[in-house]
Amino acid sequence: MTCHDSLADGSVKRRAPLRCDLPTRLIQLTVLALFACLACQRATAQLPAFELRGVSQCFLAAGSESDFSITQGTHNSLADRLLFSDPGIVAQLKQGAARAFDNAAQPSWGQFKVKVAPEVKPGRYEVRAGGRFGLSNPRAVIVAPQVHALTTPPHDINNPPSLAIDTVHCRQTAAAKRERYRLQAEAGKTYRLAVFCSSIDSELIPVIEVVSQQGNTLLRKFGNDRSDLTVDFSAIASEPVTVCLYDALYRGGPTYHYGLLVEDTTQPLEWTDHVQAFPPSAISRVDLPSELTAEISDATTLTIPAAIRARFDHSRDRDQYLLKLSQGQAIDMHVLSDRINQPTNVRMLIEQPQGEGDGQTWKRIATVENGQNVTDSVIRLQTRDPIHRFTAPAEATYRITLIDLDNGQSLSSVQDYGFFAAPASDRFQLLAYHTYPHKDAKTSRPHGCCLRKHESCVVRVFALRTGKNEPIKITVDNLPDSLTCTETWIASNQNQADLIITAKEDIDAATIPLNIVGQSINGDSTSPLVAAKPAVVQWPSGGSRTSPTTRLTDQLIVQTQPLDTMPVQVTLAPGQEKLQIQKGKPVNVKLQIKRAEGGKNNIVLRARNLPADTKAGDLTIPGDKTEIEWKIEVGGKAVPGTYSFWGQGETKVKLGVHPEVHTAEVQYLEHLKALRAKEETKDQHAELDKQIAATTKRVEDLQKQTQPKDYTVYLAGPAITLEITP
Repeated sequence: MTCHDSLADGSVKRRAPLRCDLPTRLIQLTVLALFACLACQRATAQLPAFELRGVSQCFLAAGSESDFSITQGTHNSLADRLLFSDPGIVAQLKQGAARAFDNAAQPSWGQFKVKVAPEVKPGRYEVRAGGRFGLSNPRAVIVAPQVHALTTPPHDINNPPSLAIDTVHCRQTAAAKRERYRLQAEAGKTYRLAVFCSSIDSELIPVIEVVSQQGNTLLRKFGNDRSDLTVDFSAIASEPVTVCLYDALYRGGPTYHYGLLVEDTTQPLEWTDHVQAFPPSAISRVDLPSELTAEISDATTLTIPAAIRARFDHSRDRDQYLLKLSQGQAIDMHVLSDRINQPTNVRMLIEQPQGEGDGQTWKRIATVENGQNVTDSVIRLQTRDPIHRFTAPAEATYRITLIDLDNGQSLSSVQDYGFFAAPASDRFQLLAYHTYPHKDAKTSRPHGCCLRKHESCVVRVFALRTGKNEPIKITVDNLPDSLTCTETWIASNQNQADLIITAKEDIDAATIPLNIVGQSINGDSTSPLVAAKPAVVQWPSGGSRTSPTTRLTDQLIVQTQPLDTMPVQVTLAPGQEKLQIQKGKPVNVKLQIKRAEGGKNNIVLRARNLPADTKAGDLTIPGDKTEIEWKIEVGGKAVPGTYSFWGQGETKVKLGVHPEVHTAEVQYLEHLKALRAKEETKDQHAELDKQIAATTKRVEDLQKQTQPKDYTVYLAGPAITLEITP
């Protein structure tokens, strides 16, 4: 723990740390810097794909026009377009000054003018950037009725800017500084202070303080990096107070944006309910009832189906409900709180009555504390919300008690929740996301999906089942002819599978949304199609994060890019798309390797998502091989069913990038030389010679940069379907 003093300019002076001496701190910072460098090196090992990390504006006002730029990203060269999730928000690339002896204006790559139509509703939207290496991952922006973007940092302790009610004040934090604002409070009024950070994909871990004129701290609340922070402040005196906002780790920069909103609790704003970013586990959430159930001392009697909205009003709050059930009646019950970003850890107690009248007691017959727990080390679908299927052992009125075990007060003193009970029904939900190509399954980062000719990407699909575990067939609906994708199966004893999407030879530059659907199959019986909800990685692990942060997104998108070709591709030989094999026996999968210039190296093929009790050793494919067989061994304990797995190939390829930049510079050089040769430019020869020399140097430099480079790549494919029989 470290103590801090505030200086007049808003900066933070650190006193002697209690647990960490200066050399130790320097070592920590050095290690973090080293990890950052290593992370960058890993990123460049793959073929380039647009990674969007930061933008200049995260808050826009309806009917406004503003400058908007890419402030941080990887492989964001020639960024020439923005794609917003609402057609009412459009962007135009800004144009810079023309170069010497050239009348054409030069594009200002990555800099835009954004217009928001007046009819765009307040809420949360997504933006993606496009460039030479496809379309980026999404970042979030919020459209609000009133936005004030501060141009001067609010760091002055003596003269902070005033906070206007119902206006979003936005900017980014600065390292080791506090943001300060002045609020003219009225005695007896309660103000709601909302810090938007997670909802705009900010790395900020917010801390908010309210300080009186005498320097007394009236309120202090800590947030986290998974949700926004909202607190209520009740003024006891009519006086100006200072509202301080800063990052819990005193960080700042282009990825630490925030929006600070103050509203009167007697006139709450409706639009703020529609800006939350939800975790992947929220695919199983339902809408909360609009009305809040009144708090009563006795148990509330409910009828099936039941749906209520309530609150844990204090740390010792225990809410109880009564459900009358017949013997053998099965119901699905669940609490919705953790999945909507409430800092809760709910325990559900199910009790059966014993005896009658004054002598009646309650016998606990079930305790439920958590719901689903599905993960792949990147996407985590676990939740602390209780989810339970209950079958009544006898006809009785059962008592359901809900207790919040997370009764700390630092994040919030009041937590919302929903309680739902309905007749039991078998169903499933699907979630899909783009995996990051790497041999370490734990490695991930935000990235776009850029498919060159013959290149493939992997989309992982999770299944959350309620009730029966039936096989689920996964497909991509309405896929264009330029892409191929074999159906994949999530077997009854699995909860995830991978889709391999491949670009053909004949592709155009296109933005293609993916509509991934699943259907459970039980003999001749099939369920209706269920659409997968998309998810995205916000930030990789590292620093203060022990695991990647992820959230739901609006859609999954693939961008095809015809300028380059993947030099090597591993595919299935004809007739190998679906293999039938008896358990306890091996099978050989015939593979074909398509190679072009730059793809002549050895390939190491590793199996991914193999079914239980099935083995496939790493296969080394020599650089001169175009055909090979892969031995798959199915053990005697394998469960019969249809399974899908695939091979990830690690190899080195040579690929040139940005040849069009070199070509454009060569054309400009030829244009200058042609002008130099004209008689009428005699008086400009000196300036032309200067420009020709500088351009020649740039052409030579670009020639070196665009030469084919070695990349370590992880090939996706081939996708293999195994039908294991008894």
